Amino acid sequence: MSIKLHWSLIGFVLFSLGLKAQDRVFPYSFANLYGLVSDKNEVVLKEKYQSIQLNKRQWDNNKFVVFSQLFKNGNTSQEKYGILDNTGKEIIPAKLSKIYYDFYGRFFYVLPAPDSMEIWHIAKKKCVLRTKFASFEYDGGLFVVKDKKGNSTILLDNGKHKLISKNVDIVNDMYKFYYSYYDEGIKKYQYITDKGKPASIEDPLGYDDFPMVQMQHSDLQSLISEKNGQLNALKSKLGTQNVKPFYSRVGDFPLVAAYTDPATKFLTLYDLTGEILLDKEGITQMESFKKGSEKFEYIKYKTGNYWGLTDFNGKQILSPEYSSIEISEEEDYYFFVRHKSGYSGYCYQGQTPYLPKESGCTDLK
Repeated sequence: MSIKLHWSLIGFVLFSLGLKAQDRVFPYSFANLYGLVSDKNEVVLKEKYQSIQLNKRQWDNNKFVVFSQLFKNGNTSQEKYGILDNTGKEIIPAKLSKIYYDFYGRFFYVLPAPDSMEIWHIAKKKCVLRTKFASFEYDGGLFVVKDKKGNSTILLDNGKHKLISKNVDIVNDMYKFYYSYYDEGIKKYQYITDKGKPASIEDPLGYDDFPMVQMQHSDLQSLISEKNGQLNALKSKLGTQNVKPFYSRVGDFPLVAAYTDPATKFLTLYDLTGEILLDKEGITQMESFKKGSEKFEYIKYKTGNYWGLTDFNGKQILSPEYSSIEISEEEDYYFFVRHKSGYSGYCYQGQTPYLPKESGCTDLK
């Protein structure tokens, strides 16, 4: 079963399970059940659920966690979702068909009926609005709910809400987001911040207008030419058929290369100048990571039956004691790892895996 997820920083002291203010919680699994572990590798909630999910952008605000249970009715089964807080307490039991997030980690919402909604403020750990609706919109951590009479209710960052007898939309100006409505009296658009304060904007600059800073084409071509020249020199030295390059995340040029010893079939990681970066005994495989068209500057390597992880500088991130290491489908720069002990969990780039100490993982602090 796939594991998905949601969470991160905890801004106040939680006494019930001994979590400290700086602690975060993450999902882990064992024997196909899921629980929660702190970033100190202490079990917060022992594995008991069929899944615990983490959506994008929830790493930095994990006051709430989505879990699911599978309910069987005769020969059919249906997955229902509920909400845990970051101590493992059930806030909403597993009775919902779907839970939605605003993608900026401020709110999530549920639809108990086709025309009614509950909006929960994640940091406040509470439901801040229950209402009927005709339509709604959210972006940039802002949320507006519209009724059939043309009124709009806007949600503020402190969890309060404000009724405006206008049709309110959400606009962005250089990736800062505002509520906006047209004032017929003065024939101008009015803008409101997430604090509920008026804002002055001449002409909002949206996504498509945002100026992007890019490497000059001539500089990029020069770099590509340099790196390809170094790669060709390395191939001449070690043998073309024995060298496998790994490419940069930005720009399509090589940065490092794996060399296969023709006699032993073991691999060594080189930079393009011929310096050895990783020469661990018995490496039989090296693989880089891709997600769609995006590349990541990490390499997993296999010794015996298990995988380890290194970056493009040869720095060991994970010891070779994992049955699998993959880029998370939910969030970039997080790896989903399955330890040889049977425990699974997440690992942020270059940091300690979020696995229980009971796993016996030697990479834990």
